[in-house]
Amino acid sequence: MYFYILFTIFALIILIVTLKKPFWSLLILLFLLPFHAFLVTYLRHVLNLNETQGLILSLWKEWIIFTLLFPAIWTIIKEKKKALKIHWFDWCIIVLFILSLISIIWTPKNLNLIFFGLRFDFLFFALYFVVRLLKFKSRELLYILGTVLLSALIVILFGILQSTILPWDFLNRFGYTYSLEWLPGQALQSSQIVGAEREYSRIISTLAGPNSLGSYLVVVSAFVLVLIYLSNNLWLRLGFTFYFLALLLPLFRTYSRSAWIALFVVIIAFIIYLMTQFKRKPAPKGGFFFLLGFLFLLVGIIVGSILYIFTKKRTSLVEVFWRSFSTTEHVRLFKQAGQDIINNPFGKGIGASGPASQWATGIKELTESTYLQMGVEYGFLGLILFTLSIIGMIIKLFKEAVLTKIGINKAVLLGSSLALIGLSVNALFTHAFTDTVTILTLFALIGASISNNEKKIEVIFH
Repeated sequence: MYFYILFTIFALIILIVTLKKPFWSLLILLFLLPFHAFLVTYLRHVLNLNETQGLILSLWKEWIIFTLLFPAIWTIIKEKKKALKIHWFDWCIIVLFILSLISIIWTPKNLNLIFFGLRFDFLFFALYFVVRLLKFKSRELLYILGTVLLSALIVILFGILQSTILPWDFLNRFGYTYSLEWLPGQALQSSQIVGAEREYSRIISTLAGPNSLGSYLVVVSAFVLVLIYLSNNLWLRLGFTFYFLALLLPLFRTYSRSAWIALFVVIIAFIIYLMTQFKRKPAPKGGFFFLLGFLFLLVGIIVGSILYIFTKKRTSLVEVFWRSFSTTEHVRLFKQAGQDIINNPFGKGIGASGPASQWATGIKELTESTYLQMGVEYGFLGLILFTLSIIGMIIKLFKEAVLTKIGINKAVLLGSSLALIGLSVNALFTHAFTDTVTILTLFALIGASISNNEKKIEVIFH
């Protein structure tokens, strides 16, 4: 009883804050998102909550997004047709959503399946549209990015502690557990052991798992790289450089191979962007050469480290990197998902694959790719629509970043485009787009950066 009373009070407070200051509600959401898994797990443990209460508690972020709908709808009422410019990739998202609703016709009539399917497949798109409607100013955009980087710094520092001095089962005292596999409703794993020794455990920091942490750090790294480039102050540039170097240790200790590949692609994409700046007149200034040299050095270190590991044939590390059982399972599930798409060209229906099916029906085997998940659920058309929406968004962000003068808006536009590239690569191998912490953070920043009614952006980084 007390739990429901407290949660109701929290819900009312958030509603009041949102109606008065939607900007503050968004900041609360973005700051707390990286600590969602830790807070829910710890509160369930301390308050001895049952599975239903734990699920209700985990919906706090969905409630904040729902309350943000009210000021967004009011914007539509006030501005009518001028409220939101619909781009072609927005139409892809809208058609995909309509397709998901139509798929309910041939989906098993399971309300949990429909609810979790909509939650995982479209919640981040909903936040993206809502934030675009709210149209935050450039100064507010600076606070939004600052809030994300501040909470991410806490995640990084705790990840460094997990990688160095804390025991592998440290989180068990906060309600976590160590088990060979995790199912919805159960306590989160405190770590995942790979290889033959516990010292190679995959860290999770405050997120739900090592893959989630890897995805989150890749997204954060993209924005930090951009800030190194755009900052005109030497000390600020050095500060962001140390920030980037600090996140490499917890990212490495996730042993998330897809995240490593994603970060590598982000770096290469940024190098290509920087090289194109040579053609511009006047010549690029600020941190251009500083960052370009740093990135080439970083790529060299990464490639050299990989070659060293495999030429020296360090059995334990090779086992950690290769993980034969995991690799075999990934390949098997890829093939299975591809066959499902061929056998069901119109899809199996909403929630039929990915985390939604796990939460709703307890299925253990998941499609090991966001794109294949979309294909299994919505068929070839759904796969094409989803892919086009992401590609269109990346193109839009890059174009806007090139046209925008140096400032906070350019930083968020360019950072968002690189982060979305990294996450898209990661999603080839994992459920990166259903990891709510990472995807909600990124799409809130995307929505804020490409709002159609932005004013001229002043230079923020002095």
